[in-house]
Amino acid sequence: MGHHFLIWVNYYTGWETSIGWANALERYSVKLENQLVKFFKLVDEYRQLNPNVLRTVRLMKNNQPTGRRIITGINGKMEKPRRVDIIRYSPEPLHFLRFYYPDKIVDGWILMKSDGSYITTLLDAKRWLRDELQVKRDQWEKKA
Repeated sequence: MGHHFLIWVNYYTGWETSIGWANALERYSVKLENQLVKFFKLVDEYRQLNPNVLRTVRLMKNNQPTGRRIITGINGKMEKPRRVDIIRYSPEPLHFLRFYYPDKIVDGWILMKSDGSYITTLLDAKRWLRDELQVKRDQWEKKA
């Protein structure tokens, strides 16, 4: 019940979830029985989402992190992955990036627009990768 579930609960219900989905359940469902029923209903709905890989990009030598989207570590830039997938939680308009490193695979947070909305598109995800990892249009592999 990680960050993706939290963002999805906010998107799906419109509840304020800044201090967690459990707190939101307590706030929006008065009785404990209602909270438990609502929790399991939300979990069932969340499990219906289908994470589909829309595009993949294998990073080349020129695809270096810029620090425009992620600032981390000593030099302020993210670790460069070998590959990145754009994934959509179908049927919802929620997208996230999956980063492939030599020793791990990391699912990034659900992407957010500058207006604070989590309703994103494939184009938004491609822009994110263009800004942060200098991915060019001709590098994309389409997934079936």
